[in-house]
Amino acid sequence: MTEYEQITALKKDVARMKLALSAILLCGAGVALVAATAPKEDVSFGTVTAERINIVEPDGLFRAVLTNGARSPGPMKEARIGAEEGHRNFPIGGLILYDAAGQEQGGVGTGGSSEQGSLAVNALDWPAGADGGFGEAIATYRRVDAEGVASSGIQFADRPAAGALPTDGVDRRRIKLQNVDRDAEVLLADAEGNDRIKLRVDAGGEASIEIVDREGNTVFRAPEN
Repeated sequence: MTEYEQITALKKDVARMKLALSAILLCGAGVALVAATAPKEDVSFGTVTAERINIVEPDGLFRAVLTNGARSPGPMKEARIGAEEGHRNFPIGGLILYDAAGQEQGGVGTGGSSEQGSLAVNALDWPAGADGGFGEAIATYRRVDAEGVASSGIQFADRPAAGALPTDGVDRRRIKLQNVDRDAEVLLADAEGNDRIKLRVDAGGEASIEIVDREGNTVFRAPEN
């Protein structure tokens, strides 16, 4: 091999070494980038844009969900990813809270649609006991319906009957105190959700009381007219 051929071969070897070194450096940079984007320690962010954020226990049980209306989870017997979901009567976006057993404990949210109007609600409910049942609930709200009628109030819901689940979509409201278009009302309902006693002072200052039987017939009214 001539001196020229030896120099040419040496140049090729050096070029191959540079290429290998560059590949090693690129791999190292990639590993560092992955480590930077998937940290194991606490980190701080600026602005995060998301449709839904689930806060879960190590076993996947929900403890809190921050969500928009379209991604809001329905009521569940045990709240976790993949669980059977019930139907909400009103699409709500906001914060939903769950207890250590995965039972929904209320939250704060807003929602609306062209058919139902708008709603803002702050709800709190709690378990019925150690048997894992579902308990009473209390909620404050403000709503403007599709016709533009505004109302605000507070309501108390009964616990489901034995064997019933919160996923059945039944309205279990028992007591409602509300102001509807300047009419103040107190409504007391039976276990089936039918209003049985109605107390009202309307916008004009007229007061009335009405008692209704199981079939919806008025059995007492004062004043009678």
